[in-house]
Amino acid sequence: MKKNILIIVLLSFLVLFATSCGSKDVKETKEKGTKRGLDYLVLVNKQHKLPDDWEKKVELKEDKDAWGDKVLVEKEALKEFKKLREALLKENVDIELDSIYRSVKEQQNLWDEWSKDPKKGPEYVKKFVAVPGYSEHHTGLAIDVCLKKNGKIIADNDEMIAEKKIFAKVHKKLADYGFILRYPEGKKEITGYEYEPWHFRYVGEEAKKIELTGLTLEEYLAGSNEYYINDNEKLYDKAIEYLKEEDKKENSKYKKEDYYKFFVTYDGLGITKKDKNKYAYMWILKESHYLKDKKVQDGESASMFYKFTFKDDKVVKYENPEEGGHYTKSIKKMSIDNKMSEKILKYNSKLSNDKEVKKYYEKVSNPKKLTKRDIMGDNKLLFTISKRNNKCVPISLNVYDSKYELYTEYKDCKGKLCNDKLEYTKKNTGKYTYDVIKIIKNSKNADLLLAKELEEYEIYTGKNDYVYMMSTGKDNKYLKDFLKEIKVDLDECAKKSK
Repeated sequence: MKKNILIIVLLSFLVLFATSCGSKDVKETKEKGTKRGLDYLVLVNKQHKLPDDWEKKVELKEDKDAWGDKVLVEKEALKEFKKLREALLKENVDIELDSIYRSVKEQQNLWDEWSKDPKKGPEYVKKFVAVPGYSEHHTGLAIDVCLKKNGKIIADNDEMIAEKKIFAKVHKKLADYGFILRYPEGKKEITGYEYEPWHFRYVGEEAKKIELTGLTLEEYLAGSNEYYINDNEKLYDKAIEYLKEEDKKENSKYKKEDYYKFFVTYDGLGITKKDKNKYAYMWILKESHYLKDKKVQDGESASMFYKFTFKDDKVVKYENPEEGGHYTKSIKKMSIDNKMSEKILKYNSKLSNDKEVKKYYEKVSNPKKLTKRDIMGDNKLLFTISKRNNKCVPISLNVYDSKYELYTEYKDCKGKLCNDKLEYTKKNTGKYTYDVIKIIKNSKNADLLLAKELEEYEIYTGKNDYVYMMSTGKDNKYLKDFLKEIKVDLDECAKKSK
């Protein structure tokens, strides 16, 4: 499905503290976490941006990392880290500084440099590099450590994860010096990151209380029992599938006609959770067209905000805002917080208001009308194709104008720049002469299909920021001919890198 996803996330959760801690509201917690004007409980993650004035406020001190290179750390965090390290040395555990402070400018330079790198490019950067302004390392309070064992520095992520006994000792002492383990095991849905035993965060005197609750920083700072979650984008597709099924039931009379089409596309605004329910906030454009008296008629057409409620990951209902004078009030009532309601109220839907984008999607909804110019982005990429519903990690084929890249190996991605579960590591390149636009012209628009109607291969195409999903099968003669020319079998599995 097309995903121009604009995820705005402010995690909130009903925090039930241990009796010894007592209940606490957000304002009180924030005030206690503030020292000399610096908020040590500041939340910076994939959805929460670094405060604009942070870099002016933070006081950084210079120190050396495990390799003797200069690093910068927030003053209090560095002072307490040194105490923590000294305490651990008495137990024969040696932790050293690794990755600490990066300014927003440095992150932007990294983003720009890797975006222009032909071996990486914009798509790689979007997946594996934190967006400038949204990295916790901007705070100076986040500390990534490495281990020193038997005179050898251990900095490899997999090797550090394997050192369970050592990190158990380290984690046990963190709160005594104002630190928390920022990305605990099993909390990716909330933090957005896999388990990182090496990533500590200085929060000051609140550390022991956070440790007692067993909550993440997101949960601890929450002010209500509905909170944002990550890695649930599949719910957007389930919501769209629900609308398609609903349309199929409500408009069954049109099915007798020779022609009927229901088109849906969307912008995802965020996924939240409350108790056992999940909620998907979406702006959706849906249109239906049918044939009557041999003429194409426009059926229902709407572009509006939806809030879907899920139970056990199945849609149980959806809501739309009230019309007229109650519109603003109903949006605020439906929203998790003020920022979400403001986003919805100010939302300038690309799906309905931007003439150029609407014109583009009208064209790509009929693949047979597409040309190379319609789908070729700035990097000359035409489309990416791989097998769907595979029992293994599929090989992935990127098709550019006159050349291709075939990715055949992958590794689990657990590093500091990862947003995804795996990363392709090996590729073979080559050139071709085939007219590949024929493959697209003879594929189907996935937005018009139910999940059970999708074919063996999924294709992602589109121009620059506008990603579009298509579906095709083994009966696509042009795909067969192209794969024969470049000698590629898309049914093969990618191998795991050693």
